Amino acid sequence: MYRYVVPALGIEIFQRELSHAVGIIVPVFSSYLGHRHFTFKS
Repeated sequence: MYRYVVPALGIEIFQRELSHAVGIIVPVFSSYLGHRHFTFKS
């Protein structure tokens, strides 16, 4: 993401920070949804 996606979007500042944040948020959000819909399914 840092080398290809962010520059392709035209973002020139905070590239590493943005890539790191997305790398943290995406698995957290997907784990939350997975547990919400499958683990704690009533």
